[in-house]
Amino acid sequence: MVTCGRKDTYGVYAEPVDPDELPDYHDVIKHPIDFATTRKKLAKGAYLTLKDFEIDVYLICTNAMQYNAPDTIYYKQVKG
Repeated sequence: MVTCGRKDTYGVYAEPVDPDELPDYHDVIKHPIDFATTRKKLAKGAYLTLKDFEIDVYLICTNAMQYNAPDTIYYKQVKG
């Protein structure tokens, strides 16, 4: 079960993934999202419902779990 209830203590999900740092990220993750992007979408009124916003936040968490191995801090942080 993904809880996504913990704070992004390390700021790992604060900005879009840099393809120079993780060149295979976009091969694995087809719908990347991060908190900076969600903030921009909020500011532009792109979320029509709270559910739309929740979907993006949940996607941040599921992307992290899909890309990272279960024994990493990145996976554990979102797993809760």
